[in-house]
Amino acid sequence: DPSIPEKLLQSIQDRLLYYRDLGIQEVYSKKGEAVASKSKSKETLEGIRADIGECTRCKLHLKRTHIVFGEGNPKAELMFVGEGPGHDEDVTGRPFVGRAGQLLTKIIEAMKLKRQDVYIANIVKCLRYNALVQLGDGSWERIGRLVRSRYSGEVMSVDSDGRIVPKRVVGWHTSPLAGRQVFRLTYRSAKNAGASRVGIQLTGDHPVLTEKGYVPVEQLTWA
Repeated sequence: DPSIPEKLLQSIQDRLLYYRDLGIQEVYSKKGEAVASKSKSKETLEGIRADIGECTRCKLHLKRTHIVFGEGNPKAELMFVGEGPGHDEDVTGRPFVGRAGQLLTKIIEAMKLKRQDVYIANIVKCLRYNALVQLGDGSWERIGRLVRSRYSGEVMSVDSDGRIVPKRVVGWHTSPLAGRQVFRLTYRSAKNAGASRVGIQLTGDHPVLTEKGYVPVEQLTWA
């Protein structure tokens, strides 16, 4: 439709590409239904969580351990929403429990509140490898692209005191080994098998996500 502004078309295209990356194959809408259902809806968070169940609606379920739905006061006046769960959240099924979560807890407590007084959730409920990482210059990039390009600049990280600070990436395979064995891990599901097959190098104690959950590399069965 030539009457649709170019910026709106670009926004729609970006949104559809985002859904495609999530594994969603169909997007549809029924005119008028969304507004009508919103005003009459009696849905509760408990009911929505029960309806989701062990959701398999998109491809993200293939790589997750637990759905990270959300927690806190469902009637809270203040809500914190993250982009997506990380390793600690995927293992526990709870939002913001890693270092970033510890920082969030300190922020909430500084506001004279407790975690149970607010509601905490993520936009995406399952761990995904294309999560965004903030770089030292304030821009954002997907972690998969950083790995493929062997990014060597700065990324924003959380230090032992819970402060967000820039830290330089010293190398994707050169962290201190301390006597640990290094393994090369290749995914059977990777596209373009052969010379261009996707592979990474990890120390044996590094956890990787399998169909049975997170398992240290050294405990995997090797073919």
